[in-house]
Amino acid sequence: MTKHNFLMIIAAALLIILSGEHAAGNENRLSHKKRITVTDLAGRKVSVQIPAEKIILSFDRHLPTFSAIAGHDFLEKIVGWGKITPISDQNIYREFKKKYPEIMSIPDIGTHAKGTFSVEKVMALKPDLILYPLWAVLDKYEGITDDLDRLEQAGIPTVIIDYWKDPFENSITSTLLIGSMLGKEERAGEIAAFYKDRVGKVINRLANIKKNKPKVYLEGASKEPSQYGWSCGNAGWGVILKKAGAVNIAEGIIKERGTIAPEYLLKTNPDIIIVSSFGGFWQQPDDEMKTVLPEYDKKPMLDFLKAITERPGWGHLDAVKNGKIYGIFDSSYYIYNNIYTFAVVQAIAKWLYPDEFKDLDPGADLHLFEQRFMPVYHNDLQMIEINR
Repeated sequence: MTKHNFLMIIAAALLIILSGEHAAGNENRLSHKKRITVTDLAGRKVSVQIPAEKIILSFDRHLPTFSAIAGHDFLEKIVGWGKITPISDQNIYREFKKKYPEIMSIPDIGTHAKGTFSVEKVMALKPDLILYPLWAVLDKYEGITDDLDRLEQAGIPTVIIDYWKDPFENSITSTLLIGSMLGKEERAGEIAAFYKDRVGKVINRLANIKKNKPKVYLEGASKEPSQYGWSCGNAGWGVILKKAGAVNIAEGIIKERGTIAPEYLLKTNPDIIIVSSFGGFWQQPDDEMKTVLPEYDKKPMLDFLKAITERPGWGHLDAVKNGKIYGIFDSSYYIYNNIYTFAVVQAIAKWLYPDEFKDLDPGADLHLFEQRFMPVYHNDLQMIEINR
């Protein structure tokens, strides 16, 4: 036998051994897979093979919470997403991109909000599951029902999650649900426990406060200061206000989200006014969209708060006369799609009951959360007061 033939035989043997090991590895990975039935936040029973390894985020705004639950290898699990964040949540996207530049190459499947969602693109990526927000389903975007049916028929599980309609109960349920599908139950449980502990500090203390609850008007900074933006009734920010011990003046007037009548606001005369979502966009007269607060600059935010006090009749409001106007910069619906409401409810409780909650530090708790669970530090939650 020649030396050349001997080496060829050795090489062939090694190839067979390695192929066998690779096949065994695949078998082992498959043997760890199992199929479970989960109940999503729309009450649907969905069959999912776990642990899911190829996930599509139908809205990439869920990236912060998903990355917290998934852990350090979160990016390996995202095979596609509906891209909105690079436009509307620029600060968050910038921080992720610094550490994970490959995030820019995640395939875009489009979104129903823009009318660009593509079932074909989803199918081509062959995901184990796709996560979809409840608010998008409830808004009944054109084609969404048919698309979800098509995905189901193609064997692609679509699981509905929610961090908006009920930002407290549903945030915990959604986090534990995602954890169960990723095989990250323990980590999801730690996140949920942290969340419950921080919210519990507010709820338990409120139970012992006997004074009248302040009347609060909350407005999303979705338009120019002279124009009224949206407010929330029994969902989203409305639930947050109630949890913080406020009387939400929009409750019973607006069902979920809408614009309050100026006459009603003036008549109700709120004690406190809170403006949110400065990280979003407002519509300019020339139909161009303008970022309100880029690069964490608080001056435009303070300018906005001062500008709304110039609205007709606002000079007579108790909130304006007493300087009880506050702002929360949440980077464009950042709160609505993630598990950060524990910090927001603490901030609002401090504004409503400063003596009772003077020891709470929502910023420090948010920072601790990001240190413990987040792959990047991107504390976009800025809270300011007009009288400071």
